[in-house]
Amino acid sequence: MNKLREAFGIGALVLSSLTGCVDNTESRYTMGTVIKEAGTLAQVGESSGTIVEGNGGKMRLENPTYVLQIKMPEGVYTLSVGESWSKPLEALALAIKEGSKVKIKSRTLDMYMGTEDRVGYLPSKEIIVLNGE
Repeated sequence: MNKLREAFGIGALVLSSLTGCVDNTESRYTMGTVIKEAGTLAQVGESSGTIVEGNGGKMRLENPTYVLQIKMPEGVYTLSVGESWSKPLEALALAIKEGSKVKIKSRTLDMYMGTEDRVGYLPSKEIIVLNGE
């Protein structure tokens, strides 16, 4: 009986390690479509990024903000996007337009969106733009 239990335990261990090795990349991501952009970066528009012209000169926005509403299978998420050094907000805002397809790691989305109302914060590096795919 003990040998049967031991064999069963080893079999379960092997099976669990094999399933852990399978990388189902797409299931690790939540896909969505941008339905709205807001914040100071969205208002400045495509023409000049974070440089605003006026009063005879140019000035840089001190604290740019960027908010996205993304329609995902679970519902609409409203995300305040924080800047990451590896993906500046200006670059992300230029790459994303209403209708753009994006993907976010499901685990990351769960971690940052700990609220039931789907309103929260996400670093810019966590948003992958799928334009052209």
